[in-house]
Amino acid sequence: MRKIVYFCLALLLVGLFGCSVNTGQSKAGPKPAAASDDTVPAYVKAEAKRVSGLVRAAQNPHTFTIIGVSDLHYLKGNAQIGRALNEMALGVKEISSQVPVEYKIAFGDYIYRGKGCENYRDGVEEMQAATGILNKAFGQSGNQIRLTGNHDANAMELDKGELKQFFTMHDLYGFFGKYNGNRSEERRVGKECRSRWS
Repeated sequence: MRKIVYFCLALLLVGLFGCSVNTGQSKAGPKPAAASDDTVPAYVKAEAKRVSGLVRAAQNPHTFTIIGVSDLHYLKGNAQIGRALNEMALGVKEISSQVPVEYKIAFGDYIYRGKGCENYRDGVEEMQAATGILNKAFGQSGNQIRLTGNHDANAMELDKGELKQFFTMHDLYGFFGKYNGNRSEERRVGKECRSRWS
């Protein structure tokens, strides 16, 4: 019997949702009431249901299902990115509620730093916002791993031609490392994964 591992990459949802955000400004008519940050738009629910159906159709007792997100690139002051990432998080949460998911993985690049001469406080605020988005998508406990990307681990500032690291390892652990499963949990998942694939 073939053994299948499904990566349900929420990055596709980010792209879909990001392209769907209306950036035009209405010149006539009253503004609609603002929706709550936790209200799941109909098109997000529909896409989550479609993706969940595809995954459920392929799952069997030997599958190990992972849902992953990557390259949030949260940027302070960009409302369109903020809305798209919030909808991505709601979509991931919807999918996780509809199909069994063994592990949730965030692959890094939570913020967008690297333009040079960046403000440390802005970087901290962006990382805190990105952490909030991941918490909404994954929850704060359970089977998850949050990795660093080059925009996180090497969030840099340019100082007289020299690149200097923005965040310390302590900073990075506080932003996302503390959410990673403990070693015994990692061993349990690894053992379960190996037993399904053997």
